[in-house]
Amino acid sequence: MAQQQCEVRIPDNVLPGQKFIATTPDGQAMEVEVPIGSTSGSSVSFLYTPLGNCQTNVPLPTVVGQPVIGQVVMGGSGGISPDSTIGGDQEAASMGWVLYAIGWFMCCCCGPAGLIFWAVVPCIFFSKSKSEQRNHPKEKIVAMVNCITCAVCTVLGVLVLVYIIVLMATGSVEDETCEADVELNDGCKTCSYSTSGEYFGRRRYSRCWN
Repeated sequence: MAQQQCEVRIPDNVLPGQKFIATTPDGQAMEVEVPIGSTSGSSVSFLYTPLGNCQTNVPLPTVVGQPVIGQVVMGGSGGISPDSTIGGDQEAASMGWVLYAIGWFMCCCCGPAGLIFWAVVPCIFFSKSKSEQRNHPKEKIVAMVNCITCAVCTVLGVLVLVYIIVLMATGSVEDETCEADVELNDGCKTCSYSTSGEYFGRRRYSRCWN
């Protein structure tokens, strides 16, 4: 049997990507998915197969159907009801702040281990579908805070590590050389060499230890 087209109005409580129940002219209940970019109150069309006892020689008229109120259902694209969206967003945001606090505690006690907790929160958020990310604004804020904190602390840690390495390398070079005027700058220091000319390093006179 040939499919027919029906046009329905999008309810006010349904967001793009979610599905709702609409009634066809012959009384069938159909799931209709709201296209991305559509707004509440606008119309959306869908195809359906008329019942066998309907007249097939006369096409059914295109009508504006009213969806069944309160029957927003889970869709394949991850659509959820507004109440569960708000509750899920709040729960995810709370968990993100807990991991953020644990990250600071671990960073103070175990150093780089805190970066792991800060990295987990944005990874969880960005692994969700686009529609779910749009429905979780609070979780997005927490994810961005964790991400920025992780990035800044990582950069600072790398800079400190490079500074320590450079400082140690510079100190070792100074210990291997002996300037000619070292005794003029510090009368207690002298350059120590063996009879073969091997450099032993800078030494302090015994009188300076008293």
